[in-house]
Amino acid sequence: MSKKQRYFLFSLSLFITQILGTGIVPMGLFALSVLLIVSPATFICGLRNTPLFLLFIFLSIGIGAYFGLCNGLKPWNIAYWGQFYFLCIFLLGVKDKEKCLEMMRYFVFIIFILDFGTNLLFLIGFNVPWAELPPVRPGESLARFPGFKGNALYSGSITFVSMCYILNQKKINKITFYFGLTCMVGNLILSGSYRYLIIGAVVATMYYLHLYRSKLMMLGMYVSSIIIVFVSTLMTMFSNLSNFYRAFIWFYFLKK
Repeated sequence: MSKKQRYFLFSLSLFITQILGTGIVPMGLFALSVLLIVSPATFICGLRNTPLFLLFIFLSIGIGAYFGLCNGLKPWNIAYWGQFYFLCIFLLGVKDKEKCLEMMRYFVFIIFILDFGTNLLFLIGFNVPWAELPPVRPGESLARFPGFKGNALYSGSITFVSMCYILNQKKINKITFYFGLTCMVGNLILSGSYRYLIIGAVVATMYYLHLYRSKLMMLGMYVSSIIIVFVSTLMTMFSNLSNFYRAFIWFYFLKK
């Protein structure tokens, strides 16, 4: 099996898990496809070069295990987060990460088209059997459109990843580029994923003003974005229910 076929199989199996879920067969196929593209030597090298990432993973697993033992874990929790940590850890051993990302690009765009299409159907008044439009939250003018997976956060995530891919395309027609980018921004608005718009604005500012050339400027931009989000949340906490709960949780933990 050639390198291209191995990475295509991995991307296809990952796509299947997004469509069919985290059942035994999809996850088994996915695990086998991962074994075809990882190398022990690359994995060890990845561990050495990304100590902070590894620390984050183990801290995340530890905190998750603690709350799981305290509050109990449902079967879907184990399958959902198991897939996440499996990806995070084993992708450190991928031999050719550039080829892996290249193969994943096609399936990311397919998922985005399915997601955006579902949200458009909701927008024009159609009901679909695979997802349900949630009620409008207090303080918001539109419902958070859930996309084809029935989850607004997933809709925002896959749209943001699609934006990263399309912005990195060098050989693409300008009309296709701007049309695709407009659809992606529209899908972020429909899904209510304003956090990704904020991240996108920060990244665009750093890129176009060349702030990435200075670590101090990058740190300043990072801290400034946190302050802006924090202040904006406090200013809208009485007009937006989601921001009210965020502020409530912040103050609760500060008191504790």
